[in-house]
Amino acid sequence: MCLPKDLTGKQELAISELRGRLKNAVPPEMYDDTLIFYKFLKARNFNINQAESMLRKHLEFRKIMQIDSILTDYKAPEVCEKYLSQNFLGYDKEGSPVYMSAIGNTDSRGVFRSANKVDVLKCCLQVIETGLYQAKLQTLKLGKPVTQCVYIYDMDKMTLARATDRYSIEHFLIAVNIFQDNYPELLKAVYVINGEYCEFYFFSVYNLYSSL
Repeated sequence: MCLPKDLTGKQELAISELRGRLKNAVPPEMYDDTLIFYKFLKARNFNINQAESMLRKHLEFRKIMQIDSILTDYKAPEVCEKYLSQNFLGYDKEGSPVYMSAIGNTDSRGVFRSANKVDVLKCCLQVIETGLYQAKLQTLKLGKPVTQCVYIYDMDKMTLARATDRYSIEHFLIAVNIFQDNYPELLKAVYVINGEYCEFYFFSVYNLYSSL
């Protein structure tokens, strides 16, 4: 896979060393994907020890959640597919995949009543892995690194009750932490549209996050 052209010699050495440390820990297809090591190093400011720790935790997470086969073997419950899936819109001008999610129309409490937490998480991971796979295809097609995705969140039909629901916000924060810990440098931009109650939602998120 292609790497950014502005890498310094020190950064290239860091990538090489991290790959060497994890040679026997990662599957062959991941070992050959230099971008993986680059992104985890970048997320930790090219601190090799911290990047190694982060990547080893990610490998364990992948094993537990069976992520390597999540695109081919996992079938999400109907309620998850209906309310947690994202629509692929195309690509931005730099070739990054763009996805939209109708988050405003999602009843989080209802989803968790209808499906267990593992299925909800795996459905979200399936969505993320789809974006990651699409970015890899773009990298091969364009001959330049496409390492990030753009997400659009449509808040249409969001109610004040859902925007301030602590249960939903707690699980949103859990999802954010999982995303940060396991998919560094994947998020390019987030756009919120139709946000009548989005200020209440993000204010509630901020207040809950600050209290943790």
